[in-house]
Amino acid sequence: MDLSERLDALRGVPAFAGLDEAELSALAEAARAREFAVGDRLIRQGDPGDALWIIEAGAAEVRLIHSGGTRVLASVVAGDVVGEMALVTGAPRNADVVATSAGVALILARDDFERIAALHPEVVAVLTELVAGRLGRAAQDGLGDKVLEGYRIIRPVGRGATAVVYEATAMATGRRTALKMLSHRFSRDRAAMASFEREATMLERVAHPSIAASYGRFSAYGTRFLAIEFVDGVSGHDVVRLLGRMPVADALAVAGAVADALVHVHDRGVVHGDVKPANVMLDRDGRVLLTDFGIASRVDGTDQQARVAGTPRYMAPEMFVGSRPSASTDIYALGCVLYELLEGRPPFLARDIGSLVLAKRRFERPRADEMRAEVSSSVRECIGRLLDPDPTQRPSTTAALGLKPRSVTPSMVESVMQLRAAE
Repeated sequence: MDLSERLDALRGVPAFAGLDEAELSALAEAARAREFAVGDRLIRQGDPGDALWIIEAGAAEVRLIHSGGTRVLASVVAGDVVGEMALVTGAPRNADVVATSAGVALILARDDFERIAALHPEVVAVLTELVAGRLGRAAQDGLGDKVLEGYRIIRPVGRGATAVVYEATAMATGRRTALKMLSHRFSRDRAAMASFEREATMLERVAHPSIAASYGRFSAYGTRFLAIEFVDGVSGHDVVRLLGRMPVADALAVAGAVADALVHVHDRGVVHGDVKPANVMLDRDGRVLLTDFGIASRVDGTDQQARVAGTPRYMAPEMFVGSRPSASTDIYALGCVLYELLEGRPPFLARDIGSLVLAKRRFERPRADEMRAEVSSSVRECIGRLLDPDPTQRPSTTAALGLKPRSVTPSMVESVMQLRAAE
């Protein structure tokens, strides 16, 4: 295969669609063609990541060998790229790639890749995007059964905009743990890395029965990991989505537990910054835990960025005009959460920011006919104080509201888990 043929082959690789001609030409000049037959092992699990493989013709399977046997993770065909994870992360190969038909591949050696990457950073961006896209999307991925810093990864359990969360087991203790991994698409982004480290630091500052505990952080596979208490349960968002609304006693129990956690957090100089139903977890035993300190900051504002941060539906009105996150804005968000758990919908439903801010500024204490009959006047009064548009009129601490931290009904949590599993 000559240079022009290699270049044509690379132009047909979907993952390389964003590369320009100079970048594709650099890859084509360095790549070497290799034929393979049925049954050939193109990549061996555990070997060093010494090259990138681009399938030009033929097909192969990606096979993960783990303690339970061998699992096929994916099939690859012409135009697919394999071997990028070991190249990006510097870790050993995490799976076999075995040919299922005869074919041809273009091979790019690590040394050549690093030389090209130094001249064309976009090539690195393409490969990190590939890695990020493949982790956490299936019940098993390339990290399944891997041991990182004493944790054996079981399976991915969540995938967000910037991170993938895995269930893992601490090998020394058997403790179930959540490993939050910064997505590889952000592993070279200084701002994203700083935010990830800030979350770890904030969690290390707080320790409370209603806050998911932090077990430490480490680097592996070319990115950062945060080990956190694993919560086997559902979020407040799951409850609203699947049940419609929460029983009044349980909603008040959630509000009490989150309020107690916020008192603890604020006393230690931390603002959560993103209190919402999705960040409130309920476990099988009925425990309530406040999670996700990804945009947490210091009360004194010394580490806060000027930009507005948070989820608009739960943000206090003053934040839309430049006020920084504060204990008062966390308290406001708690009011939004309590209202949503009780009524099955947020207190503000406007779809555009202008209408949303206007509704927040005009908010008044809910009338009896605006909420279900089981919601007492004292609870409506509590919501009115939490959601007061004037931050100086909100309670300075949730302790003044009389909300008591309690567990929720385990059977309610179990019902929501069953509904979610049936989806």
